[in-house]
Amino acid sequence: MAVNLFYLCARSDDDERLLDQLKSFLSPLRQAGLIDDWEPRQLRAGQLVREELRRHLSAADIILVLLSPDLLNDPFYPELRQLAWERHQREPGHVRLFPVKLRECPYELEPFADLVIFPPNGRALHALPPAQRERELKNLALQIRVLAEELAAGEGGQEGPGPAMAPAATSFGPVSQAGGSQTAESHRSGSPSSAQRCDVLLVTATDVEVRAVREVAVNEWGARFERQYGRIETYYFLGEIGGAATWLLRTEMGTLGAGGATLAVSEAIRSLKPAAVIMVGIAFGLRPD
Repeated sequence: MAVNLFYLCARSDDDERLLDQLKSFLSPLRQAGLIDDWEPRQLRAGQLVREELRRHLSAADIILVLLSPDLLNDPFYPELRQLAWERHQREPGHVRLFPVKLRECPYELEPFADLVIFPPNGRALHALPPAQRERELKNLALQIRVLAEELAAGEGGQEGPGPAMAPAATSFGPVSQAGGSQTAESHRSGSPSSAQRCDVLLVTATDVEVRAVREVAVNEWGARFERQYGRIETYYFLGEIGGAATWLLRTEMGTLGAGGATLAVSEAIRSLKPAAVIMVGIAFGLRPD
């Protein structure tokens, strides 16, 4: 089931150029039926502007606030901002408010100024070089996809999953009736396997950490080391260690970004549903020995 996405944006040439770039990165989500997005340029002749803006905003599950000087000066903005903020506070589990800094502007007095503002580096998208802007837009699209999947899964839990959330579409292969994932080996044999569940998820952020975990797992525990590919990062199924079905997640260094710990671990928790998540590593080389 598609979630409704509303672009709270200004009608200005600079903002609309950036909006068009963002929408191109979100096109795969739209085509997959994961989002149904709407923006003010879709207003038709003869419609009442204020009523239509409020109607679409009131139905939105994800509200992208595209910050710019033109948005802050838009005559409809104060009313729409208030409605968006009230919905965010009243329905935190169903409405996600997502501020995005398109262009530099004094947003510090806005009610959502304490929320995380995208991009995480603090620079406006308009000020970034084209290649870096595209990377940030890709990261933004990934984060919106994660939010949309969370919201769609919440609705699916009551009404049954829609086509976009069908078990066969997960990134870990066929899904068992218990909700876990199966490796190709256990799926072929049809026999029960610890790969149908995840009790412990280990998280590392560098290649040297992955090698260290592999060495210990294989040599000391006799574990398997099966590579799996998720939608964001690479996973390894280690088999059972002390009776616990154990997986390893390799993220990028740092918390933010498409492969950073925040997004990658959130994705892994949704997909694998581990009982425990343990981040292990070298602590930035604190003790080289």
